[in-house]
Amino acid sequence: MLWVSTGFNPKQKKNWVVVGSQVVAGEVAIVPYGRGTHLAGIKLGGKGDVSDSHRLWTRTDSGCFVPTPSVDDGKVYVLRDRGEVHCIDPKTGKSHWEGAFPRASSSYYGSPTVAGGKLYAPREDGVILVADITDGFKFLAESDMGERVIASPVPVANRLALFHAVPTQNFGRPRTDFLSLLGVEVFDADLPVAMTTLSASLRQCSGNRPRCCSLLFCNALLAFPVLCLWLPLLRGKIT
Repeated sequence: MLWVSTGFNPKQKKNWVVVGSQVVAGEVAIVPYGRGTHLAGIKLGGKGDVSDSHRLWTRTDSGCFVPTPSVDDGKVYVLRDRGEVHCIDPKTGKSHWEGAFPRASSSYYGSPTVAGGKLYAPREDGVILVADITDGFKFLAESDMGERVIASPVPVANRLALFHAVPTQNFGRPRTDFLSLLGVEVFDADLPVAMTTLSASLRQCSGNRPRCCSLLFCNALLAFPVLCLWLPLLRGKIT
């Protein structure tokens, strides 16, 4: 062990479980704790117990319980469980700005994704919300996917991969299909139109599950490790 930093549950509260992960921004580790009520910045490095010497700052007015913060261009983006967004300087812990998505009864479980100067936030009820963060916080659009979403969107080039839970039956037991690498442009200037297209494409794909390209994509991912193991053996037999 090189070093350790403690003090994230000083009263040993049993309900202070860790869900969201820590992230690193430059030379600072950002640690959310306290069920979304606390956030700390820890300087990396040192030897032994650096709990006191390397804690740069602590906030009790910010944090996230389930989502993991995102880091982009030297800034930390914290999506709180109820839709508040804080853009934080990792060195000082101070907010560059604070904003919020429209209030709803559902919480945010997926972590925020930052791409193309925009922040994408998946809400548990299946609504994807988008904000422009190039100069503060500006809410742009939202789109209802029609199914529960608890995973983070993944930017692929100029497209968005969205993992979407669809309940089906598999030998009498509930099963989850992960849809989709849809190939829908979502970083366009006319974002509301793009988000509407994304929603419509997802519903069309969900209604035609056997032919859905995303299932083929997932099957290919599952088959790839098997091929990697078997190809060397096959080549040995052939030679």
